[in-house]
Amino acid sequence: MFDPKAFPVGVIGNKFVFKANPQNVLAGIESYRGTSNHFEKLKKLGANMEKEGNPVLFMVEFNF
Repeated sequence: MFDPKAFPVGVIGNKFVFKANPQNVLAGIESYRGTSNHFEKLKKLGANMEKEGNPVLFMVEFNF
C-alpha cells in the first residue's frame, strides 16, 4: 500500500478497506523499482493524484 501508516477502516465482504495518506502513496510509487502490469496501472492512477489530496482507500483481500 506504500504507506506504513495506513490503517483499516472497514470490511466489505472478504476484503479489508485501508485508508492511506496520498503523499506516502505517491512517494512509494516513485521509489518502487520493480515492474508488473498491476504496478503500471497504479503508476497511471498516481499521475492523477495530488500529494495534499483526499485520503486513498485500498481494498485488500487476504488469503488466510
